[in-house]
Amino acid sequence: MLIALGFEKYQQIPPIQCSKHKLVNDFTRRIRSSFGDKCDTNETSGWTRFIDQAGTIIVDYVPEQNLRYCGTSGSPGWFYGVYPTQLYSTTLGTICYPSSRTGAPCERFSNQSISVTHCGGYFVFDVPIAPECPLRVCTIDRPMPS
Repeated sequence: MLIALGFEKYQQIPPIQCSKHKLVNDFTRRIRSSFGDKCDTNETSGWTRFIDQAGTIIVDYVPEQNLRYCGTSGSPGWFYGVYPTQLYSTTLGTICYPSSRTGAPCERFSNQSISVTHCGGYFVFDVPIAPECPLRVCTIDRPMPS
């Protein structure tokens, strides 16, 4: 639709979050990393790019029970949604936290919306504040799709 109206040149303008975001290289974010009491708070929320030791994306599957570490003693957050495939596009998904009580993969009281933007060679995430502590999103390494 934008191309048909002659606006195709505007599709190449990077959104602000592709240049204004936090860089996070905290290895404890990774699946299988460590047990701890870390939580996504005001200090860790907002537009974020995961790099180096932190991995590259938020996991997009329910972490196995015995691998639920990611620097938290609570449930690790995982991304339920579709990663954007078009340059500079943004998708909306949900951060889910598995329930240790019921085994549900996405505890109703705690799921949250999250935006993900495709910035070329990487994704940026608008990480929400956890609904309670210690809950935290968990990351892995995954190359960008070609």
